[in-house]
Amino acid sequence: MVPADDEHTDSTEAASNTDKKKREPARLTSMPGWLMKWWSPLLVAFILFAPSLTFAILWGGQPHWPSSKAMKLCMTITGAGLAFSAWQQRSHDNAVRDDDKLDRERAAAQARAEREEQRGLEETRRLEQIERDEYWKRREQIYQLLGSENPGLRLGAVALLAELADKAAQSEQLNKTEQQQLQRHIIDTLCLQLRHEGIDRNGEGTISERAQIQEAIFETILTRIELPGDESPYADWSRESINITSCVVHTPVYITNLTTHATIDLSQSKFLGKFELNNANIPKLIWERAYFMNELVTRNNSTIGIKSLPLFAPISRYLDTTFIHNSGTFSITLESYANWPAEPTISLSRCKFTAEARKAKTCTPLQIYTSYNESTEEKAIGQNLYISDCQLADITVDATYIHSHISIVENSITGRVQIDLAEQSNKDGILKRTPHTSDRIQLRHNVIYPGDDEMPIAITNYTDTNITNLIRFYNNRISRDNTPEKFHTLEHEILIDNPKPFLFLEQTSAGNVAHRWKTGGGHEDIDLFSDSIFRAPPKV
Repeated sequence: MVPADDEHTDSTEAASNTDKKKREPARLTSMPGWLMKWWSPLLVAFILFAPSLTFAILWGGQPHWPSSKAMKLCMTITGAGLAFSAWQQRSHDNAVRDDDKLDRERAAAQARAEREEQRGLEETRRLEQIERDEYWKRREQIYQLLGSENPGLRLGAVALLAELADKAAQSEQLNKTEQQQLQRHIIDTLCLQLRHEGIDRNGEGTISERAQIQEAIFETILTRIELPGDESPYADWSRESINITSCVVHTPVYITNLTTHATIDLSQSKFLGKFELNNANIPKLIWERAYFMNELVTRNNSTIGIKSLPLFAPISRYLDTTFIHNSGTFSITLESYANWPAEPTISLSRCKFTAEARKAKTCTPLQIYTSYNESTEEKAIGQNLYISDCQLADITVDATYIHSHISIVENSITGRVQIDLAEQSNKDGILKRTPHTSDRIQLRHNVIYPGDDEMPIAITNYTDTNITNLIRFYNNRISRDNTPEKFHTLEHEILIDNPKPFLFLEQTSAGNVAHRWKTGGGHEDIDLFSDSIFRAPPKV
């Protein structure tokens, strides 16, 4: 039996190698170079002969000429030394020849390895070129399919193009630059095809079929601009620029659960179906000049980096959305729409406006403009604005011709509310005045957090129109030290025939007036020494 700790092997190759190593003769140490001369054996013979001859002469204590036997012994010793020295030189020569042979073998092995490496590099380049040519060949074939009049072939080409992008992203033959170039070509091709499908051409399919191809393109793009996981099978377009510009989009667009670093440009595109962002995080969305002909919706904790809201979006709802912009004030312009089938409305609920440069992500001021439409058509409808349950900073309503309803309800406003009413002349010099319609601007159930000596609400009127019925205030509260139990209720009175017809009163829970001020006139009417401006009680 074999002991448990006895090491053994079933391989005969290891044993044979071990025996071979044992049979190899031990090599002598190489001699110094100064001994490797033609006279070295003679010197060794002389060195051995001289002491042995001297010893033979002095043998017995009396100098005498050595006997023939003694001389033979001396010559034997000398010959042995001479033979050993010659053998040592020959062994050295053999060792040198072995070293030279080993060096030659190493050089040959290295040359073979270099040739193999070179052949491997050439084979890799050949395979890279074959794969590169195959990619471009497939791309050209897909291009031909995209140009077909058959919508089914074009739809299949979109799928083939997506497959090509994913395969190229996983390729080990294409370098990074080639992969990026190919991916960019595929993205641009998809965007061009999206634009092509929006154009009505005879013989290229119905609107429904072209909308189906556009839907497939959107799905392809949105899948790949999503931030990839560790083992994503898709190409990574999460930092690319997606230029969906000047397109007519027939299909509804739903962007759901998307987080990306890509820039999405929708400039000059017209979306005929619903456009919805649901739980989308898009740091740069260019949509100011896009046309949303149907409903536009953002919701469910979406975060969008924009310059402003779209200028043409008659029916738009923004719910649970954070808007990040790059200016000090966020602007909303209310347009008017002629012959629009439904009432144009912008609705903002549970939204927040922050500036990109602000690290604290605090709210930025909001500027609301009402546009003036010179159209004489009676069916022109002003776009209404509803803001509710939002986190806002200063709000300024800059109105020249109010034909919209502006409702600001149940918001948290840090700063003040400024309403500026003016009149503006058109190209013919005719003044357009604020209409007498009542209840156009409403502020209800808001909590305002002004500065210590700041008017929470200020109104300026540069028209000769009575505005007391134009603006309504109801159940707003004021907090100056952010303490809920110290909220002041905001009451107001209308002063008939007064240059500043609005008298605001801040009342404590005990019914005392903490602050009072008049407003509602033009700046030229302000008298710094009258009680018409904001008056705060003296600090104790």
